[in-house]
Amino acid sequence: MAVYLYIQALSFRPRHIDTLGKIGSIEQARGNLVLAARAFELAANADESDARLSGRLGLILLALGDEEKAATWLQRSAGSGSTDWRVFDALGVTESHQGRYPAALQYSGEAVALAPGVAMPLLHRGLALFGSGNYIGAEDAVRTALRLSNLPEGWRLLGQIQAKRHAYPAAIDSLLQVMDPPAAYNMAGKLAMDNGDNSVALHYFERASAASPVYLVEAQRNAAIARERLGTLSQ
Repeated sequence: MAVYLYIQALSFRPRHIDTLGKIGSIEQARGNLVLAARAFELAANADESDARLSGRLGLILLALGDEEKAATWLQRSAGSGSTDWRVFDALGVTESHQGRYPAALQYSGEAVALAPGVAMPLLHRGLALFGSGNYIGAEDAVRTALRLSNLPEGWRLLGQIQAKRHAYPAAIDSLLQVMDPPAAYNMAGKLAMDNGDNSVALHYFERASAASPVYLVEAQRNAAIARERLGTLSQ
């Protein structure tokens, strides 16, 4: 009923920003993100300098999976003086996805500065540091995020970072925070194989297959690849 009444109001003032924003907020709360994006886009186009409207639109578009269009509106929001950490955090994530890590680190740094007590910007900063090859900085950022909130994705990322540093026992400990042992050993084996540590990978694949029949086929397949690589290197 509220949406209906707001739409009626728009017949008198078609570009009324507050009315469009209220419609967008209601549709977003109802999970109708496409309709929410449409309302916020009308509002944002009516006042291109409103950082709040362009930021809300960018975040909704990102949730819809339209990362390219989302980035345009998020950048407009940031350029208009946004103080919403979510805008800079989202920009950092989109830049990381494109492999533009210096920009990702700049945006994530601004997000952390705006919300120092929130875990997610630190986690995403850790992801950007990891992508840029700064594994020590990445581990420090992720550990700080985990002290603020017990994020499952944080433990997985920490395990990946530690494995990249060849600290496999520590990586296993991190992965076991959010995985059962067979899954943790299997993932550690994959990470070790990516590093070229095929003997370590084989050890973890064998532990995964011994721990659970569920992982027997996949772990044995991975173990066969590790053995083949070890054989090739020995020739």
